[in-house]
Amino acid sequence: MGVEFSKYDVADYIRDQDDAAAYLDLMAHDNDPKSFLEALGDTARAYSMHKIATEAGVSRESLYRSLNREGNPRFSTIVKVLDAMGLAFCVVTKEQLRQEAEEREARWQAEHPHAFDDEPTEDEEEAESQIGRL
Repeated sequence: MGVEFSKYDVADYIRDQDDAAAYLDLMAHDNDPKSFLEALGDTARAYSMHKIATEAGVSRESLYRSLNREGNPRFSTIVKVLDAMGLAFCVVTKEQLRQEAEEREARWQAEHPHAFDDEPTEDEEEAESQIGRL
């Protein structure tokens, strides 16, 4: 019997507004509108597509069609969806983005001082041994 994997769905990992904001912010920085729409759809599903559609004043089916890589929603729909999730757009300069990214990186490295050590951690060694037993 082989190992079964479930399909990964990012919506399962969006637990609150902070997660939603971080995910959408990250996707917005890619400058890829299709990826952002897909992320907005993931986030709306995490919140409940029906609830978001109702609060945004659009049909659930319309929202599903609009918020994917092939969608082409109006800007007003995007704003309504964000508002229904308690989120909003924020425009900053590219210099501010660069500085914020550097600050996040420095904080992350301070919080994970051994992340790039050559020696595996105990958890990594355990995971490798489990993989080897498959």
